[in-house]
Amino acid sequence: MPTAPPNFAFGLAFIVDDYPDSIAAVVGGPSLRIPIGEGLVAVSGDRAASVIYRDAGGIRGAGGSTIIVREISTGHEVVRVDRPEQVATMVFAGGSLYFAGHPVEGATRDTGVDAINLADGTVREVIAPGPWPVAWSSFDLPTQYAQYQGTGDRWQLRVSPTGSIVASPACGPATPGGGADHCVIDVIDTATDTVTRPITDTAFYLRAVSDTTLYAAPEGPDIVAAFDRATGRQRWQVGGGAFWSSYATSQGAFIAAWVPATAAGPRPRMGVAALDATTGAMQMFDEVSTDPGLTLWPELSDDHYAVASRGGSLLEGAFRHGLRSVSADLIDLTTGQVFPYALTIPSPITP
Repeated sequence: MPTAPPNFAFGLAFIVDDYPDSIAAVVGGPSLRIPIGEGLVAVSGDRAASVIYRDAGGIRGAGGSTIIVREISTGHEVVRVDRPEQVATMVFAGGSLYFAGHPVEGATRDTGVDAINLADGTVREVIAPGPWPVAWSSFDLPTQYAQYQGTGDRWQLRVSPTGSIVASPACGPATPGGGADHCVIDVIDTATDTVTRPITDTAFYLRAVSDTTLYAAPEGPDIVAAFDRATGRQRWQVGGGAFWSSYATSQGAFIAAWVPATAAGPRPRMGVAALDATTGAMQMFDEVSTDPGLTLWPELSDDHYAVASRGGSLLEGAFRHGLRSVSADLIDLTTGQVFPYALTIPSPITP
């Protein structure tokens, strides 16, 4: 019988939320508790990036942000950079830390995207700051939301599995409680910092990205669509169920925890689904009853194996309540072989 790889996920970094602390941890390696008051935003390899919002006039964040990059193994600071904006999202890619955020005066202008060279700490502009698209000022908003006309926000940066591209969605106009209805998606080639905008107006939010494909979905989990990374052309759209935690492989496939819409009864079935990047054809793996069902852990998954927990928790919250370890299934995406509880991770919180 085939056996699961014994060292799968060894060396991969992930974030643990242990309020009020955040912990950067490496599978089979060290962990680092970030000082209280810092927000842990990104990890990769043996490095962790956190942010401190600086006060001004008694207002948190009004003084901008401080970005700190540390080695997880030693806690040594690699980079410390002060920024005028409120940094909200960061990803490691191509020897740099890409980041974006919000102006301290509000969402009336785009702060763009910048990057820190991790070798020397220098900061470079990648997407220039400027006004939001003119069209965002023309969309009709209810009178009570008139102050948000023409505003926007840079949403979560996404990096492809190879690190070759970083995608930066920006959405607006934003209305409280209603989300953002119009989005553009910028794509950064990390080798050259060349920027393109293949998607100029979509109602979908970016979920995952590969070197060839942008995956986006509406605010709810019921639909996912694939767009060509170069042209922005929509290849396909798939519904018929709820897509939850997800990631893209370097070959472009979309992997997600999925509950079919046809599931019925008090304990409907769910599983892990793989959608082909070109056709949207779906393959289903590891079906189990819900309650709590499966939760995909993208941080530890890759092109060959998807990692799915039967505990119902995202990885960052899986170690709460004093658990000394957590286990997850490994799913071979090529053969469909499922290795129940094949991956066990000791807690970086509880010795």
